[in-house]
Amino acid sequence: MYAMTLQGHSRIQNLDDDIKQSLYVILMIQKGEKIGDPDFGCNALDWLDSSQLSMQKRIVEIHKAIEKYEKRIKVEKINFEHDETGHVMIQLEYKVKGVDEINQLEIGG
Repeated sequence: MYAMTLQGHSRIQNLDDDIKQSLYVILMIQKGEKIGDPDFGCNALDWLDSSQLSMQKRIVEIHKAIEKYEKRIKVEKINFEHDETGHVMIQLEYKVKGVDEINQLEIGG
C-alpha cells in the first residue's frame, strides 16, 4: 500500500512511515468503504465501547486484517488502553519481517 505521486514516485521515503500509514488506513477504514475490496478495513472505531469479551474478538479481527493487507510485518501485540478522560488508544507492537526490532504504533487518544 504505497503512497505514490502522479509521476510514479513514492511520497513516503522510509519503510517505517509507509508501514505506519498502511496500518492506520487498515484500522480506520470501514469495511465496504474501499471500492473493489469490500473486506478491506476492520471498523476499529465501531468497537471502542465494547465489552472486554467483545474486545478480544475484535483484536482477533484486527490481527486478521493486518495479516491479510500488510504482509511486510508480523503483529506481536494489540492493546486497547483508556485514559482518565475516557479516550481509547489502539496500541500495536509489530516487527518488520526480516528485522529483529519491535516497532510501535498508537492510534487514538
